[in-house]
Amino acid sequence: MMLRKRTTYENKLRQRRRRWNNYKDFFKLKRNLNESNLFNYIMNTVEHELMILHAKIAELEEKKRREDERRNNPIMVLENFIELKKQCVERNSYSNNLPLARKYDQEKILMIEPVLIVLKNLLERVLKLEENQNGSLNH
Repeated sequence: MMLRKRTTYENKLRQRRRRWNNYKDFFKLKRNLNESNLFNYIMNTVEHELMILHAKIAELEEKKRREDERRNNPIMVLENFIELKKQCVERNSYSNNLPLARKYDQEKILMIEPVLIVLKNLLERVLKLEENQNGSLNH
């Protein structure tokens, strides 16, 4: 037996029935609860929604903090990338379908690590020069 595809009209009817059933459920619930229970039920749902919103806000703030950290400290991003690749190589967490992935990650580490070291040295030198310049301006 072959199932036929529903028409748009049939889908709309099903949606209406579902909506009507949801309304009926709400009205049944409303009838069964007295005013104080209904108030408590509504407040519990509102509190639940507020908890969900607070969790989303916290998640978005954390995401924004990480993005700001990336923008303000690109050297840390490089360090994190190198650490991630080193962990992948150490754990050998590669698929058997991609045998060259490990080799490519090792090559990335070998290319990026010296660049990171040079950047750190340059940053240290710049900071020392700024200290010396600020010290000479104060005297």
